[in-house]
Amino acid sequence: LKLLDLDNGSCIRTFEGHSGVVHAVAADFRARQAISASWDKTLKLWDLDDGRCIRTFKGHGHASFTVAFRERMQAVAADFHKREAISGSWDKTLKLWDLDTGRCIRTFTGHSDGVNTVAADFQMREAISGSLDNTFKFWDLDTGRCLRTVTVHNSCVSDVAFN
Repeated sequence: LKLLDLDNGSCIRTFEGHSGVVHAVAADFRARQAISASWDKTLKLWDLDDGRCIRTFKGHGHASFTVAFRERMQAVAADFHKREAISGSWDKTLKLWDLDTGRCIRTFTGHSDGVNTVAADFQMREAISGSLDNTFKFWDLDTGRCLRTVTVHNSCVSDVAFN
């Protein structure tokens, strides 16, 4: 994982610690923190100023896919001011995390295949996930309840967003 200077493309800092490919990152440059999701089944919270790993989050299980994709963490969204993050994995679950303690607050189940992507509105207390099972699901962050499932035809959901 690298922090780059967008003006000249130079590397400002390299963040080391994951043992697998980093697939997703969420950053808050005001809070000077970032969180990364990796195929090593962990999330890591980083200090952008000194490159230090503040905390490692563990709890997602394994996925059953091809060797190149085995046991991957797929997606992450965070609110650094509310001190929460939500992650999705090919273990078919989402997890809501406390950024201060590293504790899993809640596990969301309901997808029948791996989760590719997740987005959240932490003020509205809702999340949306997209999956290899050809669905996207709306979730209540406070209860973990699936509010709605929408099935798309013949294709997995590769990205979602809130507006």
